[in-house]
Amino acid sequence: MFVTTPRNPLYILAVSTALIAVFFAAYTEHVWEDYYITFRSSKNLVEGNGLVFNVGERVHTFTSPLGVLTPALAAFITGGESDFVSLWVFRIMSITALVGAVLLLSNLAQAWRIPTGLALLAGAWLALDGKTVDFSINGMESAFLVLFLSYALWGHMRGSSAWKHQGVAWAGLMWARPDCFIHISVMALAVFLFGNGKRMEPKRDLIISWLKAGAVNTALYLPWFLWAWAYYGTPVPHTVAAKSGLTAPFSLFAFLQEFVLLPFGAAGVDNSVRHTFLPAYHEIGGWNPVVVMVSKVLAGLIALAWLLPRVSRRTRVLSFTFAGIHLYLSYFPYYCFPWYLPGTIPFAVLGGISLLADLGRTSANLRTLQRNLSLSGAGLIVAGSGWLTFEVARQIRTQQQLVENEVRQAIGEFLRENADENDTVMLETLGYIGYFSGLRT
Repeated sequence: MFVTTPRNPLYILAVSTALIAVFFAAYTEHVWEDYYITFRSSKNLVEGNGLVFNVGERVHTFTSPLGVLTPALAAFITGGESDFVSLWVFRIMSITALVGAVLLLSNLAQAWRIPTGLALLAGAWLALDGKTVDFSINGMESAFLVLFLSYALWGHMRGSSAWKHQGVAWAGLMWARPDCFIHISVMALAVFLFGNGKRMEPKRDLIISWLKAGAVNTALYLPWFLWAWAYYGTPVPHTVAAKSGLTAPFSLFAFLQEFVLLPFGAAGVDNSVRHTFLPAYHEIGGWNPVVVMVSKVLAGLIALAWLLPRVSRRTRVLSFTFAGIHLYLSYFPYYCFPWYLPGTIPFAVLGGISLLADLGRTSANLRTLQRNLSLSGAGLIVAGSGWLTFEVARQIRTQQQLVENEVRQAIGEFLRENADENDTVMLETLGYIGYFSGLRT
């Protein structure tokens, strides 16, 4: 696919991505609340108590199989002696996955004949996206999700002959998040409608290749599906079942209305598109309104791009997929939590770069000027993303110290020392307090 040597720009991009993620982790020391929910199950598995949160209760308290099994592997490697070291082993796994995603996106952009500078900026934009970096180091499965999304997109670019790659990528997505059949379906529909970014393939060849890929996916994911069904009594995580009552019944009219209004999040419509490039929970306030508006407009433009005249096939594929995933996130979950959004970022950044590259495909007299303008615009966007991520790191560092360490963890440790071991704790923030108390929760 690609070769990375010290003189290859992709090598520099890979090293830079890893350094950014390591610095972010070391500076913020951020550990997401949900990590300790899954890690308690991970440690119970390593200690021989089963893949459960409360010992003896077979409740499916995690959503992502990879999100619970990779921390378990990290704990096994370290012997379960140090939670800090186990977390960093898991972070290294996640950072490696993030580097792989960045390289795949940049390589894909180059294969699409996007100018080298813009192709590298596509990877840099992903590497500097605040939520993607944060959720790749704070204990979530997001880096693996982004990697397999990038891999699936790369496989689509290669055409129907790459069905084995597609099958592996789809299985990886299902292991990362079981709702990724939505991402898989939207991506396939985009390719069916607009081609693989280079050309239109016969529909019959596409369908046959996807049936083969589906068989590979089934072979790789079915063992977990059947095991979870047998072990927990249901293949659907109890976390999903518990939240299902918060979602309104499906309405075709409301769904179509969401589809029509989707790109207009920047204009005040409440949907997930406007959150794409902004910090987690930015709506609480405190962020520069100009930055907020530019981020919203950029996301809205990318969501609309598949409808614009004279854009390339690749732009239509990326924009349609980006919009389709957001349609799901805006309509079905009762709230678009920030850890869902990294699943849209590969299509957002590559779609934005592809759209800028399309601006340089006019007459020869204007081509050089427009390419330079496109490159300058992409550079400004990536630089702005980097600045925003630095500010996010400052905010998260403070949150980690004041909220997670000094409140939630402290409450859990207090309960561990003062409560009876047979006591039960009832609370909403299950992670820190549940993990550090060690009580039935």
